[in-house]
Amino acid sequence: MKISPPFFILNGTPPQQASLGSGKAEMAGHRAAWIPSEGKSFDFVVKQSSSARVGLCWHFSEWSAGVSVMLPGAVYEGNRFEASKQNYPPLPHPSQTGDSLQVSDIPRLALGAGESRFSQPASANSTPAIGFFSPEHGEAVWILTPLLSQQGMVHFEVVESSDRTQAEVRIWLSESAADCSSESHFPVCFTAFPCATMEDFLHRFGGLRHAFTETTLRRDLLPFSAAWDVLEEKQNSQNWVQDGGYYAVGTEPLRSKHISQNWQMGWTGGMLSAHALILRGDEKSRQRALSNFDFVFPAGQAPSGFFYGMGDGSQWVGDKFDEPSAPWHLIRKSADGLFFMLSSLLVLRERGEGHLIKPHWESGLEKCADAFVSLWNRHGDFGQFVNHDTGDMIVANSCSAALATGALALAARYFPSKRDAYLETALAALRFMDSGDVKRGFTSGGPGDAMQCPDSESAAALLESCMTVYEETGNPFCLQMAKRVADILATWVVSYDFPFPTDSSFGRLGMLTRGTVLANAQNKHSAPGLCTLSGMGLFKLFRATGEGAYMDLLTDIAHALPQFLSRKDRQIPFEIPYAAPVNPDQRFLEDGWMNERVNMMQWGPDEKIGEVFYCSCWPEISLMLTVAELPGIYARTDSGSIWSLDHLHVERENEERSILKIHNPTAFDAETTVLIEKADASHTPLGIGAADKWPRVVIPAGGGVLFQMSSDR
Repeated sequence: MKISPPFFILNGTPPQQASLGSGKAEMAGHRAAWIPSEGKSFDFVVKQSSSARVGLCWHFSEWSAGVSVMLPGAVYEGNRFEASKQNYPPLPHPSQTGDSLQVSDIPRLALGAGESRFSQPASANSTPAIGFFSPEHGEAVWILTPLLSQQGMVHFEVVESSDRTQAEVRIWLSESAADCSSESHFPVCFTAFPCATMEDFLHRFGGLRHAFTETTLRRDLLPFSAAWDVLEEKQNSQNWVQDGGYYAVGTEPLRSKHISQNWQMGWTGGMLSAHALILRGDEKSRQRALSNFDFVFPAGQAPSGFFYGMGDGSQWVGDKFDEPSAPWHLIRKSADGLFFMLSSLLVLRERGEGHLIKPHWESGLEKCADAFVSLWNRHGDFGQFVNHDTGDMIVANSCSAALATGALALAARYFPSKRDAYLETALAALRFMDSGDVKRGFTSGGPGDAMQCPDSESAAALLESCMTVYEETGNPFCLQMAKRVADILATWVVSYDFPFPTDSSFGRLGMLTRGTVLANAQNKHSAPGLCTLSGMGLFKLFRATGEGAYMDLLTDIAHALPQFLSRKDRQIPFEIPYAAPVNPDQRFLEDGWMNERVNMMQWGPDEKIGEVFYCSCWPEISLMLTVAELPGIYARTDSGSIWSLDHLHVERENEERSILKIHNPTAFDAETTVLIEKADASHTPLGIGAADKWPRVVIPAGGGVLFQMSSDR
């Protein structure tokens, strides 16, 4: 690629009339200057005498449709995929392995001939950035900016020539004309570098994503233990279905209206919430969580060995929204269910409670694991949707069942007679996904309502699987793949705090967005947490590599979660009109509810920036898993490094690094888990249910304690 110096653009004026290559340009009473700083950054200086739309433009020659264009969290590979317009929720058409990826009508560059362009506000991105990687030339570029200029929200635009040999990349300082009667400065970070692989391209972004957000707020509001108490009580009072003996994914009044709000094996709850309660719940919660197994087996398992997508005990249906009787099954749900049910049974064994496990649970799980092996042997692909009766492929080509490879590694441990077959399939599937989507710089197929748009959910699940298979086999490929997937996942995690309108609910509550996670390229909202995981995969990867960036990323994700929990002393209003409470006078989410919306842009006709809708959503499960699986505080005795995922302040009390000083700045008593270890001990796998063995420390509200750092690990 050949790249021009940046051009100054004003309204519709052709950019070549205002080149900044000489350092300054004069045009119609406007002045711009390019001031290099530290070799790779510069200030864009604008002086206007009237309102106008202003921006920067780079001209790329020796361009081609093979250039991969990325806006982190919004555009991957230019979103240059086979697209169709459908009403929500859209579904892909039946396909075979090797067919093109299918996406909905999202901003994208054209797949075929004709006009090719897209425009996106910076708030659609996890980081205000745009990148280009040309495998043909072995070159790449990253351009990063602040979210806002003095003129307004920054926008990114890419326009390709009709023959795809040239392109213009425009960064507008405002969506429309804005007044700037005095000189203003706008910093830009521009990096061009030799780049051989997508892996190098993404890894470079990881080191740049905080170029303009190194200093952000940390607000400690609610300790993990206090959040757990609220959520456990809510699960038992609002999600527990006594007649069926299961924890529903949703609550009333929606549960009576939509079967999807009753039982779903994975994706939004199901056995994921049961696993969290088995790990940390009280006796009542644990007994109820175990009854979920009796609810699933045998009625909830389809003839193929996979599970039904949705049900309420009296009826079981598939995942084809407009035709629930059709045997479509989102394969991600069986992958999630197999992974978390095996995890729960392994925890019971570890605790010496194997006598609680019933044989028909085990035979059902073995049948599901065998179904994944059969699917792989027939198609060489887990696909996205399968026939839950026959196990045949319906829609191929995705990472929807990313967690299946980790589940098969657990099955290899649980069913040793089939260990070789399960691990062989797990490793083959990982290599397939690595050579496909991961090589292209994204993963897809996680959500059931976004066709095959690139998404964060499948990336999080794939990372979890990579580390699970790595811990089971020690295969170095799995660790290297985990690094590649973690770099993809980082592109979905918000690196800045969005300035919500002061009159919005989130503006009034002071919500911080750093560490929230963008959903997918279709549903352009961020959300509290990973859907639907704790981020244990990131923690395992950090322990295996010692690379602090993974732990920093995990801390951002975990720490952001509790602020989105509605509770009596901090209620969250709802303004988006998708559902309504029984009481028409109610204006707030129920106690213990978390909504999935962290809206930083107006991406749908009824969506509102800084607002949520009346619904209890999956982030509650992500927060429960976070509290149940991860340490609230983690420290290394040799390096003195400390991370506080919990809403607590932690520092070393003395220079010898032997004592931690933990302060609880919140209004709630806290009981946090603490993991202290040496770097060499961190190469030993933690094992499932490791949190049972970590010390718990009680810190009173507003108080502090000293904690002796042990060097046992």
